[in-house]
Amino acid sequence: MKPFTSFFRVRAADLLFAAALLVTTDVLAAQDTKPSILPRIEEIVVADAAEARQLPARGNMEYPPALRAARQEAGFVAFYVIDTTGRAELSTVAFTSGAPRAFYDVVCKRLRQVRFEPVLRDGVPRRALVLAPWIFGLEGGDWIGKTVDDTPFRQALARDGLPPFATAMERQPHCY
Repeated sequence: MKPFTSFFRVRAADLLFAAALLVTTDVLAAQDTKPSILPRIEEIVVADAAEARQLPARGNMEYPPALRAARQEAGFVAFYVIDTTGRAELSTVAFTSGAPRAFYDVVCKRLRQVRFEPVLRDGVPRRALVLAPWIFGLEGGDWIGKTVDDTPFRQALARDGLPPFATAMERQPHCY
C-alpha cells in the first residue's frame, strides 16, 4: 500500500459524507420525514467525547488479526447516542465510510461493553449524540500519531441541525 493511501480513502469518504449532509438538507426541506436512526430525536442534545467521557472499563480492544496481518489501518468517526444512564444506544451507531468492516465491528463490541459519564444539561441527564474519532494504527504505519478531523461533521451538524444529520447517518455503516 502506498503511503497515505488509507488516509486519502478515509478523507475522501469523510468529504462524501459531508456532501451527503448538504444534499440531505435540501431533500428534507421538500419532505417532512423523521429519520429512524435517532428515535425521539427531540430529546437528544449534542455533546463531544470529552463531555461524555468513557468510564474505566475492563479489557482492551483487539485489533482485528487479519487486518493486523495485512498491516491495514484506518481512522474514522463514529456517531452514537449515549442514553441517560451512560450506555451507548447501539441502534444509533453509525460510522463514516471507507474503513474495513472489521474495524467497525471492534468499535461496536467496545460500545457494548463500556459506560460513559452521562451528559448533563442544567443538572439533568440527557440523551446525547456524540461524535468520536477512532484510530487503528500499527507501529511504523501511517496512522500512528495522527488524528481524524471531525470538523466537517460538527460544522454540518451545527449548520443544518440534527434531523438532516441523522438522515445522512442512516446511509452510513452501522453496528449489526
